[in-house]
Amino acid sequence: MNDTPQDAWFYSREEERIGPVTFAELQVKATEAARNPRLDMVWTPGMAEWKPAGEIEGLFERRGPLESPESLAPAADPYSPPQQESPENFMAKEGGWPGARWRRFLVATLIFPFAWAIGSLEIQQQIRDDVRAASASKA
Repeated sequence: MNDTPQDAWFYSREEERIGPVTFAELQVKATEAARNPRLDMVWTPGMAEWKPAGEIEGLFERRGPLESPESLAPAADPYSPPQQESPENFMAKEGGWPGARWRRFLVATLIFPFAWAIGSLEIQQQIRDDVRAASASKA
């Protein structure tokens, strides 16, 4: 014969099974924040398996939303398009033609090194000519 009362509830906390306790005692423990509705499991005779305490109807006090659903709704249109600037204002702010920075970049990376190389070749040729002239005058 089973001597467990009909209103006997068992609960687990950190894998330790505790009970039997009455449903009223279990509710008191829940209101005192001694139970975690997600992690603590409960069981009573007639249940097929242990369930999370939060799934037991009436065990934890159900609290409604703190704010109304209307206040949680996002604003109607949070996107605002960027302000259009006149071409004159844009060019004045950028320091002239918008491609001026690219023009400086191209000069610095392509044209200047090419001109430097040609200048170097001219100087090298002048040095060779001077060396030949000096060696010819000694001979």
